[in-house]
Amino acid sequence: MPLRLLSTHERISFQSFITPEAVPGGYAILSHVWRDNEPSFEGISLLADRGATFDDPGVDSKIRQCRRLAKDLNLLWFWSDAPCIDQRNNTELSEAISSMYQWYEKATICIAHLPDVPGDTIIRHPDSVFRNSIYFQRRWTLQELIAPRRVIFVAEDWTVLGEKSELADPLEEITGIDTDVLRFHLRVSDVNVARRLSWASDARKTRRVEDEAYCLMGLFNIHMNIRYGEGHKAFERLQKKILKADCDHTLLAWGGAKAIRIPSGRMHKPESSPHVTTLFAPSPAAFSGSRSLPFICIKEFVASMEKWGTVVDGDSELLPRFALSDHYGLECHLPIFRISPSLLAAVLACKDKSGSLLALPLQAQGLGKLAVYSICCEVQPSSSGVGLDSPTTRLLRISYEDLGMVPHDATAATRPVSGHQTAGCAPTIYFTHFHILTDPSSRSTRIFPPHSPIVPSSRWAGTLSRSLFAGGLSRPGDQIREVERPSRGPRYPVIILRAARWLCSVAGEFMGYVRYFLA
Repeated sequence: MPLRLLSTHERISFQSFITPEAVPGGYAILSHVWRDNEPSFEGISLLADRGATFDDPGVDSKIRQCRRLAKDLNLLWFWSDAPCIDQRNNTELSEAISSMYQWYEKATICIAHLPDVPGDTIIRHPDSVFRNSIYFQRRWTLQELIAPRRVIFVAEDWTVLGEKSELADPLEEITGIDTDVLRFHLRVSDVNVARRLSWASDARKTRRVEDEAYCLMGLFNIHMNIRYGEGHKAFERLQKKILKADCDHTLLAWGGAKAIRIPSGRMHKPESSPHVTTLFAPSPAAFSGSRSLPFICIKEFVASMEKWGTVVDGDSELLPRFALSDHYGLECHLPIFRISPSLLAAVLACKDKSGSLLALPLQAQGLGKLAVYSICCEVQPSSSGVGLDSPTTRLLRISYEDLGMVPHDATAATRPVSGHQTAGCAPTIYFTHFHILTDPSSRSTRIFPPHSPIVPSSRWAGTLSRSLFAGGLSRPGDQIREVERPSRGPRYPVIILRAARWLCSVAGEFMGYVRYFLA
């Protein structure tokens, strides 16, 4: 989309440029908090048609001050979203939202106006007004703070407070954005997905629900259609787009985590009845606790699986993969093993800050041979019986201490010698294909009969049963049940009978032709 800019000359005038790079001498761009009476493109266009100057009383003070600062920096052009976007044109508005991150990124300088911060404030004071500014409570200003290389902060009276590079340390404390990202020592794309989403989770708001997704498209280099009116579906669409472009498992690692406990050879039993939850987060606020998830490469992830236990895969493919399915949610190829008679664990390629791997607890939907699951979560009721004491737990934290295991390279004395659950046993990890329902309450869930046995897939259910028993994850009598199929009897007699019927029909037709010609 062409970039429409305002001139810094005395008279108000617009000019459009094909790309930001085509602007001679560069341009300034304004980052601000919207008010109810923002200037419009229509109003500024009327002033421009009259030949008015920026000193005209009809010109908003934001535009006048932004133009003054841009001119002081010897720039010929500046941009502000309200007067430079014709919001009456839905196509232009949609294209502008999709291009906005690029416009801020290519700007010569970004002017960030903090409307509630006085010019004499002490920025680095722990209780300064700067730290509690409304500017840091809006989600749109997140990309406007990250994208430009140079940002100057101005107070309510438009006096300069400082630049982003020199204020990176207090800005990290306020926003959670890494100083290396703010100073361009680390690319945004090198930060994991959950951490980027956590930047938008803390006390940041938008005027419209859909904007909580649209304002984040630039951080992930994602483009999607703008559909105001779809509500929280916009953030779900954003997560699907991210997963399609980047196989980052931290996108699914939102919510609380709970350690697996298998003491004294007993299988893990949930402390409360499990509920099912959605695959994707309902809003960026769900990632508020995911800020400290470290990066883990796929090679390291596969190596850790091999260290945990015997990795079995019929296709000999150990690369974890995701693919969105039209009807059954997310198609996954992940390591999986059983943790209780009713639950399986799908291990994700991400760790928490303690170094423990995270996994999704799965509950089968319908017959086990369909390999369709929903994610379980534990809801802890409050002591009064009303509300919740703690957030929903939807992740499992897996470590050697929690499982009572040690790595394979430990001494032989600690290795299991029987099928009973003992310290030192190692599970059999299976890489297999299965589906996770995006929303368990959706219509597609109804096609699956409930209360089916929890098995990963019929083609390897029997092998998994024997392997888990031999590896010590289950005791005699705790094996995974195989999928019950109707008895069809011996197969070869059926084939022979069908072949005989076909030969008889061919012989009958042949004899019919013979009788016809003989007659």
